[in-house]
Amino acid sequence: AEELVKITDKMGEFGVATDKARGLVKQFIKDGVQQQDFAPLAQMAERLSAISGDDVTEVGKKLSAAFTGSVESVRDLDKELNFLTETQYAQIEAMAKAGNTTGAMTLAQDILAGKLALTAEKTNSWSEAA
Repeated sequence: AEELVKITDKMGEFGVATDKARGLVKQFIKDGVQQQDFAPLAQMAERLSAISGDDVTEVGKKLSAAFTGSVESVRDLDKELNFLTETQYAQIEAMAKAGNTTGAMTLAQDILAGKLALTAEKTNSWSEAA
């Protein structure tokens, strides 16, 4: 329980309100997300929420479902967000078919995190220039 409090506090550091952070943690536990992935997934949810205007817990639910599901669930998320190139998706699919589903999901998650970080940097530099 103490570890979950630390994770919730960490989510607060990057802008997720405490009640929303608790909701994300509950969702991640329900979906079987590894505890070390809670904060990175929550940060992605927060960034995506800031971009889309959608509620962070709803975004977190989508991300959690995609990255704890199958390659198809990642494909569904990609259809919505368009974060993978055809080559990247083919690599993820090949990894999963070879039995490395964990690696495939990690790669997809890393690609989305990278795209969101770039978007956040562009947004920040644009607002600083204004």
